[in-house]
Amino acid sequence: MVDLFLSPPASAEAVARRWGVDYVALCPDGFDELGAKGPVPDLLAGALRAGQVPGWLAQVSAPGEAPRVYRLVGRGTRH
Repeated sequence: MVDLFLSPPASAEAVARRWGVDYVALCPDGFDELGAKGPVPDLLAGALRAGQVPGWLAQVSAPGEAPRVYRLVGRGTRH
């Protein structure tokens, strides 16, 4: 999962699809110790914290709920 959340959002999509991921969840302080503290939009974790949800993800958790849960959407999804 580290590769997924510490990748740029566009690259993270390829990682998620290669692994067959359906959902991702991000805790409020997840990956802080690895350099993704706060809204760092060049990393998937930071982009999600900043509210910048890439088009290949759809938030399924309620706003403000922790952890934030997202479902993969678009090409090749099984939903």
